[in-house]
Amino acid sequence: MPKHNVIVTGHHLAITDGLKEALDTRLNQLSDHANEPLKGRVFLKTDKAQHIAEAVVNIRGSQLVAKASGQDMYDALGKLSDRLETQFKKRKAVEDGAHRRDTIRRNPFG
Repeated sequence: MPKHNVIVTGHHLAITDGLKEALDTRLNQLSDHANEPLKGRVFLKTDKAQHIAEAVVNIRGSQLVAKASGQDMYDALGKLSDRLETQFKKRKAVEDGAHRRDTIRRNPFG
């Protein structure tokens, strides 16, 4: 059962059950990291010898946007998933305060 609500669109490409299953697996992993279902759109297209995957995903109040290309669609989906996961981890770190700097300034004169 998918843990996400994502619309998948193919341009010059038939979306097979294998592609849907691969995408579901990748997006479920991202949902598991967030402990929350995600919503968004995924665009899959072919351009000559390149397979391109683009995604706009809303999760935990943040919008993640990524684009990846590869020699086959499964490779592009893997790269896309990695980029979305990296963005999510960065946003989560910022939300959790991991990137905050010490705001206390010392007076050099006293």
